[in-house]
Amino acid sequence: MPVERCQRNNEQGWRWGKEGYCYLPSEEGSEDAAKEAAQRQGRAIESNRKSYHLYLPCQVCGHAVFVPLGVESVICSFCRARQQEADRAQEYGS
Repeated sequence: MPVERCQRNNEQGWRWGKEGYCYLPSEEGSEDAAKEAAQRQGRAIESNRKSYHLYLPCQVCGHAVFVPLGVESVICSFCRARQQEADRAQEYGS
């Protein structure tokens, strides 16, 4: 998404995309500084998009688990601990 012109308080400024904050030259000190502030905002937005996380349901109990993008299935820590206990019990014949 490019830096584009915007208007706030009847003054022309710069923003990142359609919903970015409108940086005004009068607040940033110059036209170039306002444009640079919008570009900085854009870099921050883009870097955050690459690290989004989401909630997926645990495959065992269905509770929501917070995971990074790219993870397709997950087991919550409670169910994992329960499974490990069951595995140990089976291994030692308990």
